[in-house]
Amino acid sequence: MLRIELSRHIEMSGVFVTNAPHYHIILRDSEEIYMHDFEIYVDVFGQLSLQKFYGSTIAKSFAKYEGAKIEGLPDISIEAPIFPLNTDAIDTWSRNVTFRRLKITNFDDAVVPKPCNQGYTICKCTENILAEDIYSMFTVGMTIGSVGPSTNHQCMRNITFRNIQMDYPIKGIYIKPNPGHSGDGIIENILYENIHMKTPIWWAIWIGPQ
Repeated sequence: MLRIELSRHIEMSGVFVTNAPHYHIILRDSEEIYMHDFEIYVDVFGQLSLQKFYGSTIAKSFAKYEGAKIEGLPDISIEAPIFPLNTDAIDTWSRNVTFRRLKITNFDDAVVPKPCNQGYTICKCTENILAEDIYSMFTVGMTIGSVGPSTNHQCMRNITFRNIQMDYPIKGIYIKPNPGHSGDGIIENILYENIHMKTPIWWAIWIGPQ
């Protein structure tokens, strides 16, 4: 829904972002970003409405999951709790970023820093990320990655998640160091501090391949 790329000195607040057809906010190859005091909201009925009006483009990403068929939407099946998948709230490949006082309801990653590398223009390493004072419902957690090896050296460091309340997270703390065949990467100085979870649905903590 919103993509910011090759940019510096961005501030965003006071908006309500809901039911994007894919990821909600992407921050890529940028730096010096402050996002605060707003809400991202996803619900099943809103996602089904998108697919009903716009056809099978979105539905194809769900077709591999088995479950209850939805009348009038033959390409879609639902398996709780992973529908609607690919509704990430904020994905960032950037440096020097602060997220503060956000409310997030979705069914995939909530705030997820992802690795920059030497092939990027502004951000050579995803670093100095702070996400604090955040409330989330469902979500696949406060996430790192995925981070697979790269010949350009994947890099993530100095990332803090602080003062986070998660109600019914599908996953809570989630770090994804993925395998690969060539190159290298690094994940270092990651801090989760003052994290509260109510009734994790799958795993409270998952560290390993996606």
